[in-house]
Amino acid sequence: MPHAVFETIYHVALFLHILGALLLSGAKAISYLALMRLRRADRVEQLRAWAVIGAGAARLIPLFALLILIPGVFMMWTAWGWVTPWVDVSLATFLVMMVSGALLLNRQVFALRAAIDATRDGPLPAELAARIASRALWGTENTFTALLIAVLFLMTVRPGLAGALATLGVALAAGVASALRVRPRAAALGMGAAPVS
Repeated sequence: MPHAVFETIYHVALFLHILGALLLSGAKAISYLALMRLRRADRVEQLRAWAVIGAGAARLIPLFALLILIPGVFMMWTAWGWVTPWVDVSLATFLVMMVSGALLLNRQVFALRAAIDATRDGPLPAELAARIASRALWGTENTFTALLIAVLFLMTVRPGLAGALATLGVALAAGVASALRVRPRAAALGMGAAPVS
């Protein structure tokens, strides 16, 4: 393949890779905003629109992840090789995020939307409030977000193996710490538990 053609293909792949990162970051921001709005709601009817928005963003995340992954693997195969530490750590982390996002985070988001859809309008039931503010949900969400930021850091700074692993360790620690800081909704908002419908 002529060098000029290869260079053009590489830059198209780089564009798609960056576009995927921007779209994925945007979808994560929307998903996070939706969860924040759910956490602040007092009544079930306030939850419905944000539950739809959050679930819609979650459905797009796997598509955007593939838009990052496929061009990224092409660039890794053709230019960076398989022995570049920051590339290897980034790829492994991203693959884990794709699997865990589908199996853990998206499943929780879709189950939460189903629970909201099945609840009558009115004051927020204590059980539903507890699900929205659960440590499992927020710990998974925050860990996913921290790992995404870590991968973006690795792609930009391109550290050696020790730096890449340290970056990953900091992101995981931040995600776990965030789960420990999650408070029950009633305590966080200074209100009593709502009656169960």
